[in-house]
Amino acid sequence: SWVELTDNPDSYMLLMDNGADGLPDPDTEIRVPLHKGARFGVDTQRLWHVVVHNGDAPRYALITSFESGPELEAWIGANTPAA
Repeated sequence: SWVELTDNPDSYMLLMDNGADGLPDPDTEIRVPLHKGARFGVDTQRLWHVVVHNGDAPRYALITSFESGPELEAWIGANTPAA
């Protein structure tokens, strides 16, 4: 999971799924803005991921890892706003 602690409006998390060749597929690119307080979960085993930081000031985030399972899936479901 990710919690952004600083406010860097030009920075973002870049996510891509695998293509048929196992490499990142640019057609699946998603950019998640990293405003202060941004909070999300990333399946790091499935998605290519990197933070793009367009600035020279330090940025800070809290990154935590969880083991996949029904409890985590239930927590994510209970804490995800309806689209």
